[in-house]
Amino acid sequence: MNNLSNKKYLIFVNEFFGEWDTAKGGYGFLARHILPKALNIPISNLTVCLGRSHSLYKCETRCSSEGIKLLKLPKLRFLAAKIVNSYDVLITIEATVDYLFSLKNRLDKKILFWIQDPRPCEDWDIINSVTLAKEENYYNSKTYELVNYCYKQNLLYFATQANYLSQKAVKLYKLDPSISIPFLPNPIEAQPDYSSKENNIIFLGRLDSVKRGWLFCEIAKQLPNYNFYVLGSSSNDLERQNNSILDKYKNLPNLHFLGHLDGEEKARELRKAKILVNTSIHEALPISFLEAFAYGATVVSNQNPDNLVQTYGRYIGESTGNGWEDVQKFVTEITFLLSNDEIRSDLASKAKKYLIRYHSLENFRKQLNLILDAMQSSNI
Repeated sequence: MNNLSNKKYLIFVNEFFGEWDTAKGGYGFLARHILPKALNIPISNLTVCLGRSHSLYKCETRCSSEGIKLLKLPKLRFLAAKIVNSYDVLITIEATVDYLFSLKNRLDKKILFWIQDPRPCEDWDIINSVTLAKEENYYNSKTYELVNYCYKQNLLYFATQANYLSQKAVKLYKLDPSISIPFLPNPIEAQPDYSSKENNIIFLGRLDSVKRGWLFCEIAKQLPNYNFYVLGSSSNDLERQNNSILDKYKNLPNLHFLGHLDGEEKARELRKAKILVNTSIHEALPISFLEAFAYGATVVSNQNPDNLVQTYGRYIGESTGNGWEDVQKFVTEITFLLSNDEIRSDLASKAKKYLIRYHSLENFRKQLNLILDAMQSSNI
């Protein structure tokens, strides 16, 4: 079995949670705050590639505040491939750095393609049903064709952070329908149980249109006896303009906009919260669900990845468009949970046990080792 700590890793992702002027999204959070600890390797063995540099011949490099090396590869592909080939393990978080796939046959090892949130056309049709504010559509057929080419050249080995995403990836990247895609969980550590839970309901995520934050605000308006906390901010100027609709809710006495929180500040709110509400028009398996499970909070959502919300929380059913007609469903489920604390607590306890079993750091390392062994044993 592979020894993870002895290998040099190159992670491909298009954001690093604020570093190098990148967005603060889920992929960047995974790469910056979760993977380094989960891999359990010397920090000098980890490099994150954020795409292509402005130079033909040279990398652009920086060092994150944690000491992680960040780089952008030179434009000349034979030089870029030489650098990439110097690493032992290549992991791409979804197809976020398409420059990697353009290196194609210059690569001498397989790439672990970690499926996170593949979005085939029908997913974008659902996202585009939101008319109140528009999500930027990044569907890119050229990138997906490159992925397919690399797959056919036996350069890619797929793993998925949620089982139901496999079929989306098959459709988007035109993979063999019979492909077997192993589970590689996003690792999250369970936290100690806290007796100081309050009747707090939280929203955790960026305030972009795909999240439909206005629904959370409307729910708060209809439940004035409970406190609602928004943990997040918009990711770009366009979204800040689009989400001006939230301004009319900012005078609600029970609705608190806390902005983007990290570290202990975020942990404090998760420790106190009983319920995490997710109103998104689209999700994969969001890290926020796993964080809620880790802190003993119950999830109420119109999303149900791998049936986890239906099993360990309250699933309100599918919701498309702007979602106004579904507000009452959220209100009903939140009221039920806060009026039946024994049921809520039992769901939260079972969710944490699920998290410990499947999303622990130990299980992540075990699964990654198995995957790397399988990649090693298959010839390019």
